[in-house]
Amino acid sequence: MNTRVPINIPCLCKISDLVLQAASAYYLPLQPVVRALDMLRSCALPYGTWRAPSVPRGDLQATFVFKGFDEVKRLGLQPETEAEARSAQHPGAEDTSLLEGRTTGMLVVDSIVPGGPSDGKLEPGDVLIRLEGSFVSDFLTMESVLDASLGSTVRVEVERGGVPVDVQVAVQNLHAVTPASFVEVGGGTVHELSYQQARNYRAEVGQVYVAEPG
Repeated sequence: MNTRVPINIPCLCKISDLVLQAASAYYLPLQPVVRALDMLRSCALPYGTWRAPSVPRGDLQATFVFKGFDEVKRLGLQPETEAEARSAQHPGAEDTSLLEGRTTGMLVVDSIVPGGPSDGKLEPGDVLIRLEGSFVSDFLTMESVLDASLGSTVRVEVERGGVPVDVQVAVQNLHAVTPASFVEVGGGTVHELSYQQARNYRAEVGQVYVAEPG
């Protein structure tokens, strides 16, 4: 009598309605939108047919936050690394006067999901220096590298208390650790523990999660 029911994802227009009603502003870079649109277009087949779209997203099961140089200095960032990061051109900011195309800080590991690809390799407080040999100081560049490396490993260079650390981390598809169905039993609802909830509870992805006790 157990039934598996697909989870419905709210459409973008509903999300936009909620945003318009709130006193907040949200900014979304256009590059990921263009990537998703191109992948959706590729799903169109001749004679008006359509195959199920897929927009994979690379993920390390690690959360990063952006911190200014004053903050990353307190985490032990080496002066030479800071100078190199300051002089690196900010991706996508070419020919603009905004901050002269330079970065004002770096990405720092905020949390690690137990049992994930980054567990035992990265630690909270690690300052991200390079991905695949290139300086990375913004989320857009980081996500682009991870999306392009889906299913393989990436070379992640960080500084941990001022000490360089170089590791290889597997890149998985974020959708693979996002529940796509749930089970209802006696008025209760259970599904696999999602990456987002695992991050909140510091638990491993895929465990049984009781959404409604019934």
